[in-house]
Amino acid sequence: MRKLLVMLTVLGMAGCSSIADLRQDGAVKEFQSPKAPDSIAECLVDAWQSQKISGAAQGAHSQRLGDRLTVYTGDGARALEFADIIPNASGSHVSYYQANSLMKNSNMRHRLASLEPCL
Repeated sequence: MRKLLVMLTVLGMAGCSSIADLRQDGAVKEFQSPKAPDSIAECLVDAWQSQKISGAAQGAHSQRLGDRLTVYTGDGARALEFADIIPNASGSHVSYYQANSLMKNSNMRHRLASLEPCL
């Protein structure tokens, strides 16, 4: 039993990705919106904070770096998923990223469902 716990811990840690790692791998899905980045980010933080994934709310935070707004779950160093929101001539470009996990497809379906009304 102890060996199984150690193995699961190691496998779980191997699946963790930093925001920089996920950006390098490329977005899972991209969107265009006529809305301003601040409006999208505020809506998305509210949506993701109230959303329960696997029975628990994971919280959501936003961070600005230059023109880019990033809304993420997790602690920021090891994000489960996040969206980069960048202004452009027609509003905003939104890129959605997600770390690999056992529940990736289910989580992504829920997160994207809450992202789309914010666009």
